[in-house]
Amino acid sequence: MMREAMEKKLFKGFSIGRNNVEISILQYADDTIFFGETSMENVKAIKVILWSFKLYKGSKLTLQRVVLG
Repeated sequence: MMREAMEKKLFKGFSIGRNNVEISILQYADDTIFFGETSMENVKAIKVILWSFKLYKGSKLTLQRVVLG
């Protein structure tokens, strides 16, 4: 879902390194970290992605912290 959001320009990640590789998400086990520009568009995109995932999987979401900056 995140890849599709980035392809459709709904979410803007960070570009890093000499080759300007764009990163937007890191997942390990059952943890997910989103990386992106500080914007309301990114917040809205993440909210839609998380709620879609919750509805699809019937999972519980635990939102632990939001770091802006």
